[in-house]
Amino acid sequence: MSQYEGLDRETLVRLLEKRDRERQLGLVWERDEIDADNAINDDFVGLTLDPALSHGEGPWDNLIIEGDNYDALRALRMTHAGRIRCIYIDPPYNTGNKDFVYNDRFIDKTHRFRHSLWLEFMYRRLLLARELLADDGVIFVSIDDNEIFRLGMLMDRIFGQEKHVATCVWQKRYSRENRGAIGDAHEYLLVYATDPARFKESRGRIPLEAKQASSYRNPNNDPNGPWQSISMTAQGYRPNQMYEIVAPNGTRHLPPEGRCWSTVEAEYLKLREADRIYFGKDGDGVPRIVRYLSEVEGLTPWTWWPHDEVGHTDEARKEIQSIFGTQTIFDTPSRFA
Repeated sequence: MSQYEGLDRETLVRLLEKRDRERQLGLVWERDEIDADNAINDDFVGLTLDPALSHGEGPWDNLIIEGDNYDALRALRMTHAGRIRCIYIDPPYNTGNKDFVYNDRFIDKTHRFRHSLWLEFMYRRLLLARELLADDGVIFVSIDDNEIFRLGMLMDRIFGQEKHVATCVWQKRYSRENRGAIGDAHEYLLVYATDPARFKESRGRIPLEAKQASSYRNPNNDPNGPWQSISMTAQGYRPNQMYEIVAPNGTRHLPPEGRCWSTVEAEYLKLREADRIYFGKDGDGVPRIVRYLSEVEGLTPWTWWPHDEVGHTDEARKEIQSIFGTQTIFDTPSRFA
């Protein structure tokens, strides 16, 4: 029986007007049409310690929980609510190829509510994950093309659109994939933070590799070590950063169209006095700032994760083989899981 049957016209009109007032862009799935997940209940969740699998006496720095992930999240909520700084989730991708189990049965591509079941499954668990995050916490969720668009909207709904930090693209393959109309070579990593500004200040940097460090050289035997020159311009227009610079050979420079100098004139003069401004070999080039290798803290992470920097699935399988003696422990291994 429909929830609207038996209602009079005035009540129905009032409900429709209310719905129109509150309507907004968002994600809707058939929550009333699907069976509730049997793993979700109000039972108390207690953990049983296995001393044989423990390393020494407690308390321990690490904890492995074996069981339903919903129960594990509820157990952690009792002890770690608001205390977790980093969560990484590698959920079922809902490919329809026996990778997603709901109520103890696999959901295949022909299931009428395949996406709704997956969304309900994720919704309940992400709500718990949100409760675990600290004030400076961040959550990473791996996914592929099957659910990337729905997951993004779900994450916006649970954590807030303003909490989105980035959507990273991982190149999982280095060889051609020829089965599809366009080869599948990547997956995604959605990143949300409790406080994105705070996360930006606390997140680490990527160390320079030999190839990147090789761009720093020392042709003039500078006592400060290898260096390279970096641009002294910035995008935009700022009146106090539009001054004229005269090169050693007398050439006069102004910022190019649509840009300004990256620093005010007083700061520029300090850099020039310290011999930190480079005008090219002939002393007539556009001014650039000298950056020493010893000053580089690392690279800012970006959203493109090429396989030669972070690894690919073949490397992950080989690593699993070296640990477990088989490559079949995980069907979809990744280097950062």
